[in-house]
Amino acid sequence: MAIPRALTTAMLLLAAAVSGAWAASPSCAELLILAAAKKNVAQRFGNAPESGGRCAYGVRTSLELSRVGGVDAGLGNAIDYLDSLPPHGFVDSGVRDPNAAVPGSVIVFSGPYSARYLATGHYGIPAGDWLGHVTIKGDDGYYYTDGRTAEPALGWENGRDVEKTRVVSAVFTPDPALTAAFAHSCPAPTAGAAAIAVESPARAAGHRLAWSTARGLGEVLALPSSDASRARRFAALLEDARRAIPYDQEGALAQLVARALAVDADLRSAYDAFLRSRPASDCLTRALASAVSRAQCLQGAGQDDGASCPAPPAAGSCGAR
Repeated sequence: MAIPRALTTAMLLLAAAVSGAWAASPSCAELLILAAAKKNVAQRFGNAPESGGRCAYGVRTSLELSRVGGVDAGLGNAIDYLDSLPPHGFVDSGVRDPNAAVPGSVIVFSGPYSARYLATGHYGIPAGDWLGHVTIKGDDGYYYTDGRTAEPALGWENGRDVEKTRVVSAVFTPDPALTAAFAHSCPAPTAGAAAIAVESPARAAGHRLAWSTARGLGEVLALPSSDASRARRFAALLEDARRAIPYDQEGALAQLVARALAVDADLRSAYDAFLRSRPASDCLTRALASAVSRAQCLQGAGQDDGASCPAPPAAGSCGAR
């Protein structure tokens, strides 16, 4: 009688734990995933310094390129990986600290409303609050998703979960059977392993401004349309959004502005007036307009969507560091 794969995996895990064979260093399977992620993120996303809200697409295409697990179709949104990745031979390692995750592992984060999304299938804006985030741990101080990010997720700063808005739900690694299948397929080693990323003070300040501005935009959108202060408060936040747009993790700022323009003509008028008030040559204003246009194009799409929409601002644009 054939032993079910789930039971086989459990037996192998137990054997590995008893023998000490479950190594902390990356296996060939994990190194293949990481090599594919580095190539995919460089070629497909230009090593953008922030996730643009297509994390599930980025990680899924990296896994496809690696061939580890036989992924050949969408795995859903980030939080859906909790159910969609194990059938491909991945197991939750039990690690809950991205800093301790093995390079090449797939880290899944939940957002504050992820349980609601899993129960209903519906989500709001910014999408990551419902759909979570997913990324691949690097060996060079970076995380590989739909960008090459120094922080694992929104709300994290210098490797710490400062805002408690993206919580690690699983750190997936290939199970022993999948690891054994690729044991003799290690990619060629690359330089720069085991580096530690230290976020620059300017980038940390940019992330804090982006986070606080997104929170303010969320508060404005929650006001009734009859509130006379709504358009005024929205207009006041646009200058902060302009300055913070190079640090817009998960595209949350752009999504919130795009949502405001879609639901309220007064807010749309305030946005148009703001753009007209800035010089045509202003890099940050152009970056904001580009990011919002992209978010408008992608509205209603999940995180695993490769739709043809305007490219986000180039990495390092407008002097962001």
